Parts: sequence; structure tokens; C-alpha cells
Amino acid sequence: VNDQWPVAAEDFIQWIVEDNFVNNERPQFDKVGVIFTNDVTPFEELKLYLLNAGHSTLAYPSLLQGIDIVDEGMRNSSIREAVIAYMNEAKHAVPDNIPGADKEDYIQTLIKRFSNPNIRDHTARLASQGYAKVQNFVVPALTHLLHDTTPRSTTAIARMLASWITFLGTAEKLGVTVDDARAADIVPLAKAVIDASDEDRLNDLHSFIRVGIPQLSEETSF
Repeated sequence: VNDQWPVAAEDFIQWIVEDNFVNNERPQFDKVGVIFTNDVTPFEELKLYLLNAGHSTLAYPSLLQGIDIVDEGMRNSSIREAVIAYMNEAKHAVPDNIPGADKEDYIQTLIKRFSNPNIRDHTARLASQGYAKVQNFVVPALTHLLHDTTPRSTTAIARMLASWITFLGTAEKLGVTVDDARAADIVPLAKAVIDASDEDRLNDLHSFIRVGIPQLSEETSF
């Protein structure tokens, strides 16, 4: 290929299409790898709870350690372990036996993608709009696990949330901008948690949760 301006891209592709077509005239996209399904919800949860939330799990500790590039964060052993631990907990919020998708293979693919040095994605981008991402990607998985009939560990997810709060509370000192539509509401509360004395920190954390993670304010098991 004679290309004077090549663009690096991932070799990963996944298309999930609801099998609902007019007159049942389904295009033959499955011949090129498209998965047709009557229910896209499990595939959506797989992406949101593992890929999207995995990005956030990687972003905040990376920024706290001054790491700007995603694959460089994955080369940090403690961050890599945190990402893998998060995914190994969150996967239990996704149904088993999804046709055409194996959760363990998906996790290994994500680790490989996050570690790709050719993509050069930025941790600041992944960290943006954390409030919305936590509500939509992390909390649904967490609440599923808290109410699962099988007892599930949520330690890694709690650590992910702690890294988010720590980032919000220390970003100004680190010279990092918090790009979040709810920054005015949650950053002062996060700072209060970070700056609190040991005896006051729990009360300040509860104050943050009521605003920053309201779905968890009534979760006595967490």
C-alpha cells in the first residue's frame, strides 16, 4: 500500500444489530462478522460496564500519577491491576452465555486494546464528564452486584470510585482541569473529603455521595 499519510487504527471491530427488519428482509451483514440478536441489552451492558467504566478506572489513577497517555497507564503495574480487578468484579453484572460474546475473551481484548502503544489516547479525555460516566457505567453494575443473590466482591469498584473522588479533590493542586458539567457541585464536596480530619471524613464522604453518587445514598450494604 502506497500511503503517504497512514492513520493508525485498531484491528478490533464489533457490530451488534437488533434482528428486527421490515418484512424480515435482513441484510447479509453476518457474512462480514455482524452479530444479529433479538436483545442488544447484554451487549450494551458488556460495553458500558467493562469498556467504558474500564476507561474511567484507568483514567483517574493515571492522572493522579501524572500519566497522560492511556497505554502508559497500563504499563504501571498498580493501575493495570486495578483495571483488571475492576473488570473481574463488574463482569458479574453482565449476563453469562451471551451469544457470540465471551466475557473472559472480551476482558482480555480490552486489556490488549488499552495497552496498545499505537493509539496514544489521552487519560484526560477518558476522565472527562466523570459524573455522568459514574452514574451510567459504574453505579448500575455496582447496584446489580449489591443485590445479587450470590454474594459478590465490590472492593475494586469501591476503589475506582475512591480514585474518582480523590482526583476531583486534588485536581487543582495537580494543575489538572476537571472537565465535568457537574464540577461546580461535586468538586467542593470532594475537596472537603480530602481535606477532612479523620473523624470528619466519613460525614464528608456521605455528603459527597448524596450529591455525586445519589443512587448509593440509600445502599446500606455498600
